[in-house]
Amino acid sequence: MEFTLEFQIFYGIIGFSWIVFLFEFYLSIRQRRVYHETTIVPHQIAHGMDAESFEKSRRYSLDKNVFSMFKETVSNVMNTETAVNLAGSSFGARPETTGSLGARQETTANLGGRSETTNLGGGSTRRNSEAQVATKPKPLRQVQNKDLLAEKKTLELSLKHATMIYEHQLTILDTKYKDTIAMLEEKSAHRMAMKQEEFDVKVERWNDMELQYKTQILELSISQTYGFFVKDQIKSFIVSLILSIPLTGAVVYIIQVGGNMVFLYLWVFIILMSLFLMTIYPEFIAPLFDKYTPLPDGELKSRIEQLSASVKFPLKKLYVVEGSKRSEHSNAYFYGFFKNKRIVLFDTLLKDYVPLNADKKDKSGDSEPLISTEGANKKGCDTEEVLAVLAHELGHWKYNHVLKSMIVMQLNLLFMLYSFQYLFQYPPLYSAFGFYDSQPILLGLIIVLQYVFAPYNQLVQFLMTCMTRRFEFQADAFGKSLGKAIFLRKALLKINKDNLGFPVCDWMFSLYHNSHPPLLERLQALDKDD
Repeated sequence: MEFTLEFQIFYGIIGFSWIVFLFEFYLSIRQRRVYHETTIVPHQIAHGMDAESFEKSRRYSLDKNVFSMFKETVSNVMNTETAVNLAGSSFGARPETTGSLGARQETTANLGGRSETTNLGGGSTRRNSEAQVATKPKPLRQVQNKDLLAEKKTLELSLKHATMIYEHQLTILDTKYKDTIAMLEEKSAHRMAMKQEEFDVKVERWNDMELQYKTQILELSISQTYGFFVKDQIKSFIVSLILSIPLTGAVVYIIQVGGNMVFLYLWVFIILMSLFLMTIYPEFIAPLFDKYTPLPDGELKSRIEQLSASVKFPLKKLYVVEGSKRSEHSNAYFYGFFKNKRIVLFDTLLKDYVPLNADKKDKSGDSEPLISTEGANKKGCDTEEVLAVLAHELGHWKYNHVLKSMIVMQLNLLFMLYSFQYLFQYPPLYSAFGFYDSQPILLGLIIVLQYVFAPYNQLVQFLMTCMTRRFEFQADAFGKSLGKAIFLRKALLKINKDNLGFPVCDWMFSLYHNSHPPLLERLQALDKDD
């Protein structure tokens, strides 16, 4: 096999993707070992998490770990297969070319170590192998294909590639849904068959725990029905299609006509589109997937308004989103520009929250509660704990964490686009993926920004994770400065317990993957004296 430049580029890209996959697989194994070895509740949270809840979270985390490792393996194999199919079966062997004055077929013979090209129509010419040098990139305004047939082929291949990627993502989503159900059913059936005659009393208690565990798994992972899941995917596809087609067309047009300043034009366009989407998303797109209702008047609303006023947060509106129909995970966030800030609370975060249209829901059958909220063990946080969570979120606003993150990401994007301007016209990048006669702009974007920049993207992602962790500690400290340390501690414990989060994490796995610090680290930071 000849190690051509195209060969080295292609297998360098594929090789790096597998290096990253194997490293992340190793980290998953390390974290799995923590799940297996940590069977006792850490003393730091023993007062807020009982042994039964700890065991549920441990088994849930083990299941997620197994499924994640399986999903990532399948995904990486399919991505590799897609790239190989796109690149073709051979490297360094260019297809036969057809001139405008007639077909001329050539064969190459090796004569005494020299390469000689023989014209089958008569006559021969010699070529020195050392004369094969990289083609100099063409000026930007010559990127457009000169031949309509080549343009048609380019568009067809680009469409085929996009279709393969979309089908791959649908396959992963469908497999995730079905395999999670199958895995849980298999585990349930296995455990219910365990030596029931010998351990009748223990098995009866175990079955009760298994039923609760299975119910919570379904709530946390796939609480929606299959019909709801499919409807969600269809909506996502339609919205993505509506947004991506004009945006992609605009990007391609800017690259074609941008000249030597194309990177700057692209950067400005992306910034403007990002701000536009951030503006319309909460108002027009998010309500397509979840229902947002104003927070009813009462003690909680009044206390939130008082808290916001005390730090001069320009609160405009308060919403509750019905996230419980999707999962039992809790969250809260704010959005909006300048003096038009809005706070959104997940209904799963509020212990005593009852939707205004709860009776209508029950009659229509649109939504059924997965867990009874009656009794002392109902989920969610009380008023003081919700205020502590919001104090944390206000810390992100006070320290301009969102703005800082946006600035870092936009500067990184500017650098990548500047580099893209000089890389996307390099012919070997295209021929490495089987495009010898054309240089599709969309393919160039994918190759350069996703594949060529893969090592750089991994480094930036790691640094962004470290920065985000630092922001989380700062937001916790701000909540503590408002006198919410005790209630924030309780809220973090409750949310972790309700979400079946495992409180212990391998240091290397956490450093690489977790944008939020592990629970024990956050609690330790809150307990420190200033």
